[in-house]
Amino acid sequence: MSTADLRFWIYRFVVEQCRTPTFEEIVAHHGVGEIATRTALQDLHHRHELVLLPQSDQIWMAMPFSAVPTTVQVEVGGTARNESDRAPGVASWWANCAWDAFGILAALDVDGTIRSTCPDCGFALKLEVIRGQALAQEWVVHFLLPAARWWENIGFT
Repeated sequence: MSTADLRFWIYRFVVEQCRTPTFEEIVAHHGVGEIATRTALQDLHHRHELVLLPQSDQIWMAMPFSAVPTTVQVEVGGTARNESDRAPGVASWWANCAWDAFGILAALDVDGTIRSTCPDCGFALKLEVIRGQALAQEWVVHFLLPAARWWENIGFT
């Protein structure tokens, strides 16, 4: 199994299942054993092609997708899913941040809705994105660090 093949499979899994695969699912699917799978995932992690949870073999981020719940969710209609927490015909993913929420829609080349909350006051935020354009909103997204420094601590940037 090449790391490129593994990465492609992970992303396809995320898009189709609306979640990241577990380490055990990766091992079972690729059939190359735990050591080879762990080595491949660590290689992808060190090359910043995905992020593993600290001291774990589990995926934390397959950018722009988050494997753990965050304050930013992206919803796309028209794709049937059978998850109990999701309306029929709606797919949803957690994004690592506002930047990644737009990245999910751009990567999938679909219209969608970004939902979040204001970190200052807790106000619910909803932004529709149609044909790559955010519908008129007066939102401000603030990044504490310039993008060149995000990898200094990507999990908390």
